[in-house]
Amino acid sequence: MNSNMIRNAFRVLIDIVHLFISNVDPALSQSRNKHTLEIGQSHPTGLTNNLLKLFEPRPPLEYKPPPEKRKCPPYTGMVQFVSQFAESTDPKYAPPVQKGETPNS
Repeated sequence: MNSNMIRNAFRVLIDIVHLFISNVDPALSQSRNKHTLEIGQSHPTGLTNNLLKLFEPRPPLEYKPPPEKRKCPPYTGMVQFVSQFAESTDPKYAPPVQKGETPNS
């Protein structure tokens, strides 16, 4: 169904409701013209003004020049620090001795 068919069906439905209301209370039938004007002045998509504002384009972005490229320091290895590592025979870094109870014989 295209939007014109939906809009026409909606208008017919509103007319039926207004006919029913006018038979109940004649004062309410005066609002009929107000509703048909609102429907006739809608956007082709059927969206209301507050929803159409959400789809408006934003202002263009301000131009910023690309950042300057800095020269990073070269990668270095860790060979220069290997001499400062602890040796496996160093008593300071030996695994802790397990203290436990010994059985009495």
